[in-house]
Amino acid sequence: MTLARAGAEKNSKNVTANERMSRLKDPFLILLSSILWMLPFHFGELWLLSAVAFVPYFFALERKSPGRAAQVSFFLGILFYFMLGYWLSFVNVLGFFLLAGYLALYTALFGYLVPGILWAEAGSYARDPGKSAWMAMIVASFWVILEYARGWVAGGIPWALLAYSQWKNLLFIQTADW
Repeated sequence: MTLARAGAEKNSKNVTANERMSRLKDPFLILLSSILWMLPFHFGELWLLSAVAFVPYFFALERKSPGRAAQVSFFLGILFYFMLGYWLSFVNVLGFFLLAGYLALYTALFGYLVPGILWAEAGSYARDPGKSAWMAMIVASFWVILEYARGWVAGGIPWALLAYSQWKNLLFIQTADW
């Protein structure tokens, strides 16, 4: 009897450790993604990081409901804009927080829209690479549309658009006008 109880306690400790790891996974992935997204803006030589910056973010979005994905995405946006524009807090702290929150709303909207596209029929995408590529292009198009809207809505704030991370990549930046 005591041996069975000891085994049950050991399993409950493992479940608790697994739950803790599960709770820490998403914040870690979001932090990693926001750092990878921010670095090319501060250090132009790291322009290639912007190509992989969203990989941890998409792992964090995996199997999330649209509401939960929007929360995760808002957190990503807030972290990114805090790290990118920390110097604005020296001008006006409240204004900086409001600006970062406003810009993170676009990231949250992206997060709200994406899960329905990416995981609606995830099994069929795995079997059909052409369909996966098509869905990736649609998701990327949503990002571009939201960045374009951010540049025009409410007077426009075209700050830290993803293409701006390529400022040191002369070959690639030449295609930005297309």
